[in-house]
Amino acid sequence: MGQLEHRLPARLPACLPVCLSPSGGFMQPQGHVQPICRLVSRGLCPQLAVDLPRFCLQPLHPGTAPCSPVVAVEAGFRPEVVAGLCELGHTVQVCDGYGRYCFGRAQVNVRVSSGALWGGSDGQCAGLHA
Repeated sequence: MGQLEHRLPARLPACLPVCLSPSGGFMQPQGHVQPICRLVSRGLCPQLAVDLPRFCLQPLHPGTAPCSPVVAVEAGFRPEVVAGLCELGHTVQVCDGYGRYCFGRAQVNVRVSSGALWGGSDGQCAGLHA
């Protein structure tokens, strides 16, 4: 059996058929953009796209739309990135374990040119696709 590729083909189709299932609420638009950027601009496979640590601009008050200067990041962000955010005036909250609840779950399925589905699921989903 061959080794699985960790990157999508270099030439992506003009229309990339992707199904996303991150959490709802305040994280939903952020949770959609982050894996799409990782798939399209970095060419990562779906599993790597959801395995990388995420960030979340926190609401000023729970249930409200305006953002506060608090940026929650999952453990695994490089220390220099966290320091850079602090230098820009953000309060950074590094989340690990159950503290990752604000990021919800992430699952991505991509239909590749052969018609097969290629998926990725983060550890909070027990590694299973919905």
